[in-house]
Amino acid sequence: MSTLGERLREIRTDAEMSQERFAAIAGVQKRAQINYETDERVPDAVYFAKLDAAGYDTHYIITGHPGPDARAKLAPHAVRGAARHVAELEDHYAEVLDAGRGASYRKVAPDEETLLGHYRHADRRGKSAILTTAAALSGGSAQPASQHVSADRGSIAGGRDVSVGSKPRHRKKK
Repeated sequence: MSTLGERLREIRTDAEMSQERFAAIAGVQKRAQINYETDERVPDAVYFAKLDAAGYDTHYIITGHPGPDARAKLAPHAVRGAARHVAELEDHYAEVLDAGRGASYRKVAPDEETLLGHYRHADRRGKSAILTTAAALSGGSAQPASQHVSADRGSIAGGRDVSVGSKPRHRKKK
């Protein structure tokens, strides 16, 4: 079970507040807040009353268990903290889903999505033409150096060029 100081630090960091700002809410100096968070000293009743008035769950801070009115008393720090955690979970969930599909987690730009859609709906010859065009426009090969797409057979074989015809064309080495 966590200590009183650890719970105070947890509440403060969840609220994304400095020790100085949190101390001001509770009516103490920064040094006192540091002493409370390190369990060197114990806050008095006035400290807890001010935190309670600011909307913090003092029952949780003191006992480590949420108070009976904790749900009705959601302080702004709790809402911000919860929203941040939900956003982190959504990002993590998206990464896990994409990783499960074998994709890297990178958002696709709308123009890339359109191009990909055209590629996916094209027949074998169309796909080969798209790859050839992309390779020519980018100054490189649309396929990894060890692959070759043949539009007539729809197969991938060794080679460096992408061809539309039935026979792969290879560049002459200089």
